[in-house]
Amino acid sequence: MPEVAEKTAYYMNRQLAVVALVSQGVRLPKGPWIWVADSSMAGWQVEKMLGDVFPVLKGEPLTFITLTSNADVKELDRSLQGRD
Repeated sequence: MPEVAEKTAYYMNRQLAVVALVSQGVRLPKGPWIWVADSSMAGWQVEKMLGDVFPVLKGEPLTFITLTSNADVKELDRSLQGRD
């Protein structure tokens, strides 16, 4: 059973260098996603915080996306197939 966002928040997949703002009740994409911040933070604040917490990410480009529905997640999963 896929993991579902319990609340709207930012989740990160370090392998993909992607941070997703996932709406409450929407399933998380395939792969290892970790909760990194509450949705009350702005994207730039999340990026700065991640650079402070994970120095290896400082200066590295992170892709920020928004997933508001399971259809968005399905589209992302489809676009990432074979990218591993």
